[in-house]
Amino acid sequence: MPYTLRPLKTLDDAVRHFIQDLDFDMVQLLLKDIPEEEPGEIELFLLRLERALEYFKDQGDTHLNVVQGKCTSCYPKSTGFSFVGNVSKCYMNLIFHHNCKGHLDVMECNQFKTSFTAKNPGKRVYLEDESFRLFTLGDAKEDDVPF
Repeated sequence: MPYTLRPLKTLDDAVRHFIQDLDFDMVQLLLKDIPEEEPGEIELFLLRLERALEYFKDQGDTHLNVVQGKCTSCYPKSTGFSFVGNVSKCYMNLIFHHNCKGHLDVMECNQFKTSFTAKNPGKRVYLEDESFRLFTLGDAKEDDVPF
């Protein structure tokens, strides 16, 4: 695919690629057997990711462009990506963190920064449920998409 940053040599590369491609089935196949610290956390993440990817598709997106960035808070050494809809310009921010056992954790990041700011960004698509976002962020903006 022309929008892939590099060859798919690692699990991180493959997960990023298939999120870009809006291919939930492949992401699920790659992540479903990763050891989890909390029972059910991958299943919950996958449920939320599936809803988000469906939202992008409903907005007319055929793939997600990727902008590399990083977390400015909890995981500053972890790679992160802002996934931006090719039509809607909606976006979601995910970091790819390897825990102390070396296992991949993909998670939403609320303190995400890229090297540039989009002129006309679309809505931010959150993975976390609305009540969690309200508790964590303290408010919700009208243009935010709750999941």
